[in-house]
Amino acid sequence: RFLRTIAAGQFIYPYAVTTSHGRAYVIDDDDDDDHDDDHDYDESGKVLHVIDIQSGDVLQTVNVDLKGNVSAMIVDGNEIYIASYSADEVVVLRYAGSEA
Repeated sequence: RFLRTIAAGQFIYPYAVTTSHGRAYVIDDDDDDDHDDDHDYDESGKVLHVIDIQSGDVLQTVNVDLKGNVSAMIVDGNEIYIASYSADEVVVLRYAGSEA
């Protein structure tokens, strides 16, 4: 059953999403980049959006220097793990506190 849509129309090209403790974490393309329509966005210039699931409010947007295409993301405790299949790496970010 459909529950709701959050942060509708606020993303450019979302790569990965995960949730933890009432928040959604979305890796998206940085809106400062100009891309054509082929969606081959494998350069850096990505952002991490932290969104309150209930209200849909974007709590924080953080620029992240990620190489390659993001393939997966998980949140475990105070750490955010982001995998990139084309750069052959997993980047670990520390959760920035109670306000994301």
